[in-house]
Amino acid sequence: MDLHKYTDGPARSYAAILRTLSSLGLVLLVAGFILYGSGILPSSVSPKEATGLWHHSAAEYAEAAGLSGGWSWIRNLGQSDMISFASLALLAGVSIPALAALTIIMFRRKDPIYGAIALLQVLVLLIAASGFLTA
Repeated sequence: MDLHKYTDGPARSYAAILRTLSSLGLVLLVAGFILYGSGILPSSVSPKEATGLWHHSAAEYAEAAGLSGGWSWIRNLGQSDMISFASLALLAGVSIPALAALTIIMFRRKDPIYGAIALLQVLVLLIAASGFLTA
């Protein structure tokens, strides 16, 4: 069964970007796990310490790891546990570049309603990810 006859170009472009970025995120997740578990790279919290912190809230865990919250983990990307965290952030955000590409495609196709909807979705996701609206 040829599923391509049921989808148009924008849907295939969106799906291709999602597939590529999701695959990259999964590869990084596995690599981060291997680096963390093996101890090849240093980590902010050792695997042994992490198991003792699992019952804490995310805020308490971040405090024990020395993270100040928000996007502060980016400063520690050389640490193996932050590589795993970055891969989760990538997986959580794969829809943003896919929607951005879809926005461009829709405006080029002279479909301003769908282009505006996709653009609004990108803006909402970026504002949410930025933490700008948090107190």
